[in-house]
Amino acid sequence: MYTKQGGVMSANYTQWPAALCIVGVLGLMAAAPASAQQFSPSETGAVDVAATVDFMNQYIFRGVRQNWTGMAMWPAVEVGVNVHSGEGALRAIRVGAGFLNSLHTGDTGRRGPTGKLWYESRMSGSVGLRFAGGAALGATYTAFTSPNEMFTTVKEIAVRAALEGRAAFGVPLDPYALVAFEVDAGPGDGQLDGGLHAGRYLEIGIAPRFVAGRVALSVPVTTGLSIGDYYELAMDDRTFGFVTVGGVASVPLRRGLGARWRLRGGVHYHALGAATKVFNGGDRSAVVASIGLAVSH
Repeated sequence: MYTKQGGVMSANYTQWPAALCIVGVLGLMAAAPASAQQFSPSETGAVDVAATVDFMNQYIFRGVRQNWTGMAMWPAVEVGVNVHSGEGALRAIRVGAGFLNSLHTGDTGRRGPTGKLWYESRMSGSVGLRFAGGAALGATYTAFTSPNEMFTTVKEIAVRAALEGRAAFGVPLDPYALVAFEVDAGPGDGQLDGGLHAGRYLEIGIAPRFVAGRVALSVPVTTGLSIGDYYELAMDDRTFGFVTVGGVASVPLRRGLGARWRLRGGVHYHALGAATKVFNGGDRSAVVASIGLAVSH
């Protein structure tokens, strides 16, 4: 993916120096189909399908902005199969596959060096376990490619642990932690920071949930940290990547075609660390606004 270091934009494109690439599973946490680590009650063998499309003014991945002009559109789909359900300690096992795309109208897409809209294609496979008491554990392998050749292919393995429905003062918080590892990467290749070494990333977050009539509200708070060469700057690893605080609202629409439809929108504020500030051209913060439609069956 794109990064701005010292105010100079770089990308891995024909005759351009290799720069940084996108990696991650967070994407599937906020603006993508339901994550494979999140379960809905279903019988063994049940198949669920979720599709979304979101429009946003900026695409920021783990503190690093991916477009500087124009807007981004995210069409995505995920299919999951419940391969086990029971009443014991292990309540469910689910396997899933996801496909997310990022289409850009600005400098990293239609108005960029290639003139092509399709910036990113993200494919993932996952397995998730849900235990009694709301504990959940999942593993995901994700490959990120760039159809318009703006970054090199990135591969990542991530493990996510969550306590679904865990509440404080009557408010569900849904705390989680995610650890991700860049794999099959080399210097300046297959890494978010375009650094010398493959990185290791830690994300910790909560998402307090509220209901006001037909409107579902959440306030996600996320912290992204390097636990090894994830945010390299001047050959030095910087631990703190970013903190994000958001507000998301969704409203159910009339059921149609045998599916459930929801309209959703949100605003997220990103406070950046030392390395991500440099990667973002010196900006200390950023605000992302989005609106989209989700359908599940």
